[in-house]
Amino acid sequence: LELLVEAGLSPAEAINVSTRRSAECMRIDSTVGTLERGKQADLLVVDGDPLHDISMLRRRESLALVMKGGVGYAGSLLHS
Repeated sequence: LELLVEAGLSPAEAINVSTRRSAECMRIDSTVGTLERGKQADLLVVDGDPLHDISMLRRRESLALVMKGGVGYAGSLLHS
């Protein structure tokens, strides 16, 4: 994501390309790629604004919750 931003995309565009657009390109967007009822989702909840600092998505200390398929795996919110 950081490289996409360095190449000229906004952080929002980089996140969109890496999620929704990638799922569309792989023709799996009916099941993944966006947060919608009935779709599979992996989710990062971060302590901060990735639209201001995209690099926070790779820093462990910024990850408040990591979910895969609706199950929490890591992050400070699991231990609250």
